[in-house]
Amino acid sequence: MSTLKDFVSDYYTKGEDYSIVAGDTMTKIAHRFRMRATDLFDYKGGSEIANSARIRSGNINQINVGEVIKIPSLCDDIAAAPASIELPSDMNTTMNELWLDSIKMSGQDVFLAPNESGEFHCIKMKQIALEHGGSIAFKVDSQETHMNRTGSGTTGTFTPDLSADTDNLMVGTYHTHPYTRFTDGLDNDAVCFSGGDIAVSISDRTLVDLVQSGEVQFATIRTKKTPGSESTLEAEYDAEFDKHDDFNTAILESAKWVCNKYGYALYKGTGGNLAKQN
Repeated sequence: MSTLKDFVSDYYTKGEDYSIVAGDTMTKIAHRFRMRATDLFDYKGGSEIANSARIRSGNINQINVGEVIKIPSLCDDIAAAPASIELPSDMNTTMNELWLDSIKMSGQDVFLAPNESGEFHCIKMKQIALEHGGSIAFKVDSQETHMNRTGSGTTGTFTPDLSADTDNLMVGTYHTHPYTRFTDGLDNDAVCFSGGDIAVSISDRTLVDLVQSGEVQFATIRTKKTPGSESTLEAEYDAEFDKHDDFNTAILESAKWVCNKYGYALYKGTGGNLAKQN
């Protein structure tokens, strides 16, 4: 089992060679990995030599076709991704705390009814479900992975702030899916990534993303097969979803189908221990 901390650390510290092609700039290359151009220019990728010394001009704005630099190393494909991942204990604790924060009881919506003695007592309180989450950052010098709490979203959406931690590299996001317990016909909370979640992961170019729904946790890991953009993912997800009758089955199978097509390893588990599903 690979720990998420070690996986992220290896991604950044065990770099691989990349040959510059026509049209490349340091900024464009860095964007693929959610890095600043200056970070990539100083990047060593497990070697003793920074990219700044690999560029003949020594100028971040003057790179040449054929020059070889170091870039972070993604898994080649889904099969090459770890069979299982373990969340650090503090990250697992944060995910569970956010899940509890996602379900609130509103004391302003108390319904009273008389009992047999004519005394009024509370029989129901209104439940409010709001997605919570934040971003996952990697501190290069100490090789530490930590979470930045962004706060709450709405009942069905959450938008992490990927610019919240300018001192470190943003590697991913996390959020909760608390709304399923209020959906008719559902008796559990195990709702995987939505099509919108995965589409945003592609556009944001995040390495790893996490979702917690009840006790169940999900994760996706980007690979070299993951494209830099897409235009039909959500429609494809919805089409696959419609093939299944059970909601929880439909959302998991739809996520698997989309992850297989778009090169994401998909994980599911509890207590911080997640196994690959595809």
